[in-house]
Amino acid sequence: MANGRIGGTLAFTIDGTAYDVRGNFEVSASSVKREGQAGQSGYQGYTEMPVVQGFKADLTTGDSLSMTTLEAITSSTMQVSLANGKTYVLTQGFFCSGTTINATEGRIACEFQGASMTEI
Repeated sequence: MANGRIGGTLAFTIDGTAYDVRGNFEVSASSVKREGQAGQSGYQGYTEMPVVQGFKADLTTGDSLSMTTLEAITSSTMQVSLANGKTYVLTQGFFCSGTTINATEGRIACEFQGASMTEI
C-alpha cells in the first residue's frame, strides 16, 4: 500500500541546466527486454536483449528553449528527481527527437536516450 506522495512534481536538468517540464515525463529505466519463446513442444525459454534507456517528456517552449539547443545535445548528463523521492541519472545522453511543437499549448514532445542510467 502506498504511503505519501507517489507522483506529481519533478525536477529535470541537462548538464546542470533546469528545464521546465509540462508533463508526460516517462523514465525508461529497464536495461533489458526479455521475450518468451515457444515452439511446437511448448515453452522453451526466453531471449534477452539490451535496451537503450532514456526519458520522454513534454517540455515547455519559450525564449530559453529552442530546437537548435535541443539538437545540439549529444553527450550530456541528465537527471530527473521525482516526487516519490527517486532520482534517475542518464549518462552520455543525447536528444533523439522533438516530434511535435504544439504552438497552442507552448510545449514540445521530446525523447532523450543515453549509454546508461542509474537510480539513486
